[in-house]
Order: sequence, then C-alpha cells, then structure tokens
Amino acid sequence: MVSVRSFRSFALVPLTLRGFLVLGVSAYLVLGPGLNSADLVAATLGGGALCVMFLLLCLNLLWGRVLKRSMQLSLVAPGDKLHSQSPLLFVLRSAPISIPPLYLLMLRAHFEHTGCDPLELRLSGFRREGRTELLTLTFPHRGNWKLEYVECRFGDIFGLCEFRWQSTLRDGKLSVTVHPRSTEERALPVFSSTQRSGEMLSSKEYRSGDPLDLKQYHPADGMRRIVWKLFAKSGELYSRHPEPAMTPEGTVLLFTLARREDDHVCATVLQYMRKLEELDLTVLLSCESVKQAGVAVNVPQAENLLIDSVWDANASTPESIRAQMGELFARAAELAPLGKIDKLLLFAAKERFRSGASTAALSAIGNYLETLQISPVFFICSADGVLSIPTHSEPSTRAISSVARNFFVQGHSGDKSAVQLHSAQFLRICAQSQWEVIL
Repeated sequence: MVSVRSFRSFALVPLTLRGFLVLGVSAYLVLGPGLNSADLVAATLGGGALCVMFLLLCLNLLWGRVLKRSMQLSLVAPGDKLHSQSPLLFVLRSAPISIPPLYLLMLRAHFEHTGCDPLELRLSGFRREGRTELLTLTFPHRGNWKLEYVECRFGDIFGLCEFRWQSTLRDGKLSVTVHPRSTEERALPVFSSTQRSGEMLSSKEYRSGDPLDLKQYHPADGMRRIVWKLFAKSGELYSRHPEPAMTPEGTVLLFTLARREDDHVCATVLQYMRKLEELDLTVLLSCESVKQAGVAVNVPQAENLLIDSVWDANASTPESIRAQMGELFARAAELAPLGKIDKLLLFAAKERFRSGASTAALSAIGNYLETLQISPVFFICSADGVLSIPTHSEPSTRAISSVARNFFVQGHSGDKSAVQLHSAQFLRICAQSQWEVIL
C-alpha cells in the first residue's frame, strides 16, 4: 500500500524516472557541448527539451491540483450476488472532469485487504457533464472487501511528469460482499453426528416409515393390517408393515477447514448443507478462525460465517480450531441434551496436502476427536472434483478400500507430486485409524 508521505513527495516533485533522465540529458546538452555555442544543434535540442519539460511540469502541477480539489467519485457495485474469481463490472461516476490534450488521468481502486487486482481506468478529453465509466474488478476469494481509497495519477502521455493523490468516495467507504464461487454439485453420502440413548434410540438396523410393504401375516400384527383383497384371491394372509426409512436421524455437525483460497470447499459444504436441510435434518456448522466465529444453524448463516471468518482463516492454530469445535459441541448439547456425539464431518481442501505439516495437522485433529470418542469423517474437496493419488505405492494404500468403505480414488500412477504423495500418506493414516474419508 502506498503511504500518504510518498504521495506528498510525488506532489512536490512530480517527475518520473523517465522525466529525470530527460532532464539530465537536456541539462548535459546545454551545459556540455552547447556551452559557449560550441555545438548549436546540441544547445538547441537541450534548450528545447528543457522548455518542454518546464511547460509539462507547470501544467501537471497546476491542473493536477485543480483535479484534486474538484474530484468527486462514487462507485456503484453490481446489484446481483457477487462471486469470487469472476470479472465484475462496477460503475464509476465522477463530477465533470476536463483533461487537457497529451494528458491522461488514471484511476485504480485500493481495498483494505490485498489480493484484488483491478484494471486501471484511463480518462482523457474534455467533458462538461459528469462521467460514467465501467471498472472491472476480480476478487480472488470470498470476503467483505472494503474500499480504502482510489489512487489518482495525472500525467502526460510521454510518461515524464505524474501528479498523484488519494481520493475517497463521495459516499464514504464502500464494502463489497463477495460469496464463494459455486462449484459442480457432488453426490455426497449423508451422515448423522448424534445418537439418542435409552427409549428414544431408534434401531440402527431398522428404521420404520409408512406401512406400505407386505409380509406374511403374524398374529402380533393385528387384524387391522391384514390385506383382505389378497386373502380373497390367494387364500393366504398378508399384512402391511412399515417400509424401511432411508433418511438418517439426529443432528449433523459440520466443520469447515477453509483458508482464503479454499472457496471450493465452502461451496461444497454449503451444497451439502442444503441437501441436509431438504431432508429435514438439524445441521450445525462451524469453521476455523482465530476469533470466536460462532455456530451457524442454516445455509444463510453458514455463508455469512464463512465470509466473515475468511481474514483470520489462514492464521488459525490447533488451539483455535479446538476452541471452535468445543463451541460447536456445546451448541449441539444444548439442542439435543440426551444425544451423544459420535461423528464430526470435516471438509478440507486437497491443496492442504502440499506439505507434510498440513497432513500432520489434519491427523492431529483426527486424534484429538478420538480422545473425545468422536469419529472424524473427512471430506476432501478438490477444485476439479478429483483427488489423484498413486495407486501402486505401498500395500497399506492399496488396502484402503477394504478397510474404509468410503474411498473413491481416481488418478494416474505416474503422478508423483507433493499433493498426491502427502494425500496417500494421509489415507494410510486414516486406514490405520479406521477413519472414514470421502474423496
């Protein structure tokens, strides 16, 4: 970020490096070969260049200060929902601005956080009416992006002189909420995180739904369940019994390990949360953050939580992650005091396997949950939807599919990048610890 002091120095001496070079060469021609009329050509060129430089410099200082006093800018964001990694058109409006020939006014928006690289907007010509220009901005990831100032640079087309200043918006600071970019929907299995004890516990092998299926009559079924039409045709007694219900019961706990660049993880967990809400399941979500981020109970809250915590996600520590998990478990205990938490669904990015330290951190999270008698279920998300690992490495890697049922591995045996090697190491740890993984 350019400081105010540097802008003031540019305002006092608005010469660029090219301008200083031209000034030095011109002074050499006048004071060197052109001294005492020894070289009239050199003296003429040097003197003419000095005059042009003086005129450009005076016009730059005077007109630049006028523009600085009269500059009034307003930036209007698009009305639709904004997503990351997509070019977005903003409308920049300004008061009437007149720019002399051979000069340009260049504008660039600067946000509180780095990463957004806007295109530079160039203005020229005389205008008696206000200007309306389109400014293209691309945000690299989700978050609340706050516009700090607009950098203004007024200079000649030759790049010799440049007058700089900072201009704020007419309506104050602009805050732009950028949502995670949507990804292709994936068919992910549904898990339940809690079980109910005592008489409230339903059978894990048999959950009943509507009485639609038929079976041979048993005296314990009662007379009301007998299908008399079938008895009239076949002479055998059949009764209706409830069909198995396929929807899990209880509360689903989700924890998102998403750094700034892991928008695809956020998109995946939000899609999964919508699927769970359609099944009328109670869903709680938390995420990694240095500060206490809180717990979301629906999709809008979850999206806001992932957006608000993005600036602290990369600085999260094992202690802060455990604190967020503790808050999630406490909220689940409030909603279901008779339930027992036995699963936690964790969403992480494939790119975390670039280093062995990140792999060890994920393994440490799993070990921590084991101490709480909670089984981790890891959802490994990739931006392209595929996680490739070497399929011909060690026997423990090849045996993963027989140890954990939920592995879907695709890839080329020749891929030996760090991501593939560390992901294979993590899968071996999961296989040994009996942790479920969804790829």
